[in-house]
Amino acid sequence: MKSKVMMAALLGGTALLGWVAPADAANDPAARCENLAKLALPDVTIKSAAYVAAGPYIGPNADAGGVKVTLPAHCRIVGVIKPAPRSNIGFEVWMPASGWNGKFQGAGNGGYAGDIAYRGGLVEGVERGYAVATTDTGHVANGLTATWAIGNLDAQIDYGHRAVHLTAVNAKAIVQAYYGRKPRLSIFSSCSNGGRQALMEAQRYPGDYDGIIAGAPAYDWTRLAQIFLWNGQSLTRTPGSNIPPAKLPAIQAAILAQCDGLDGQKDGLIRDPRRCDFKAASMVCTGAETNQCLTPDQAEALDRIHQGPPNSRARRIGYSLGGVEAEPGGWNPWISNANPLLTAAGVFGLGLPHYFANMTKLSFASFDPMRDGPALDGALAPFLNATDTDLSGFFGRGGKLILYHGWGDAAVPPEMTIDYYDTVMARMRGRAAGAMRLFLVPGMEHCNAGPGLNSFGQGAAPEPGADPAGNIDAAMEAWIERGRVPEQLVGVSARNWQVAPGDMRLAEPRRTGLICAYPKVSIWDGRNDPGKASSYRCGKE
Repeated sequence: MKSKVMMAALLGGTALLGWVAPADAANDPAARCENLAKLALPDVTIKSAAYVAAGPYIGPNADAGGVKVTLPAHCRIVGVIKPAPRSNIGFEVWMPASGWNGKFQGAGNGGYAGDIAYRGGLVEGVERGYAVATTDTGHVANGLTATWAIGNLDAQIDYGHRAVHLTAVNAKAIVQAYYGRKPRLSIFSSCSNGGRQALMEAQRYPGDYDGIIAGAPAYDWTRLAQIFLWNGQSLTRTPGSNIPPAKLPAIQAAILAQCDGLDGQKDGLIRDPRRCDFKAASMVCTGAETNQCLTPDQAEALDRIHQGPPNSRARRIGYSLGGVEAEPGGWNPWISNANPLLTAAGVFGLGLPHYFANMTKLSFASFDPMRDGPALDGALAPFLNATDTDLSGFFGRGGKLILYHGWGDAAVPPEMTIDYYDTVMARMRGRAAGAMRLFLVPGMEHCNAGPGLNSFGQGAAPEPGADPAGNIDAAMEAWIERGRVPEQLVGVSARNWQVAPGDMRLAEPRRTGLICAYPKVSIWDGRNDPGKASSYRCGKE
């Protein structure tokens, strides 16, 4: 740990003492940017330092969400970090040429990573005045393949935690060299595997960020892989076990019929799925099989998926009764597909043990959670899992942590995040109570989407002057800078999240509502418009 702290100090200050911008570049942002190509940092090669004039963004995913983005003039740094013999950590730093807000933002990656987060990271950050950085975590891939990990422990460790940390440290050194001062505030915000990266930062490198937002964190990677494997096994136990997507509407309707009204309001949202005791036997066909019912084998598979696998070190956790099973981005493709190998069970459940741990003989049929779970933990948990609940280093320096998770998540079970929150609270007690919040979102799927309050500013820097109550990123900054503790957020249920996920410029809200800090939930006043946030309060049922 001391060596990591010393390296952070070196890259944050000492390494810059020998580098001074030429006098003729002091007032020329383009020249200052281009001169950064000569900046020397340990284990870093700056491949390019280019001044980018203001204009339309035309890079990767330029039309994502149907939103055309015009960027301010900025300095774009492209570099590589090689902390180990087989490391090759690509990273980029974008810095506004003028109007910098004095803040630094880190953006993460989903899945197996392997790409630079342009949209949902660099583009939105620099657009709003932040210096922002992200990394490919040490390999080039599409986020769904992990063949790069075979036999390469350096690359696995870089992906596990080292790349995000070294990117933060070096990016802040670059920011200091460009502007002549350090960022006054540093925030990391990401979801899914990015949420795991976020918790890794809080646990292993508490000095990197002042505020960390971890959405739907896949923090216990080896346990999550076991859950995926369990799903694959459940859907292939017999030739008739698989649940095709055509049956998801009936499953969703049955779950909502039993669970939706438990909170006193029939609105298509299940505010706490733990209160619902749904059993798939209620859907078993009494005559010929149709898409409106389940075979006994399919009913068994559905109950197993909700129950989750036995675990040698923790309680069983499966998927919640979220009431979004048939929604776009819901169970299809995460859980339900004509071919279970094309779900998360195949891509991640088999991919992690096969490519990371060399457990190549593991299959759905052979998977034994009580045998293979500990083997997977032993091989990969030390550098992939962000399960450490001792956040004294992060909280001790004033760090703030916000967790959020959709109750309808079909990728990472939301109760995993509740477990992490509860265990940190039990261990850290008062320090955690003053520095950590969890927001559970009814009807939201993985990171966004779904019929619930699917957007509350997650994954994007806040607009200038944004109300902190309506934007999770602004809420974090208000908490750190003004001591405004986020006890509730105003969320939007957007009709066209498919068009503009996470970008509210094109979203058409069909309703707004409150997202309350756990364990509180939003409670309707019973009188006013249930489609407006003002009709709710946060409390305990």
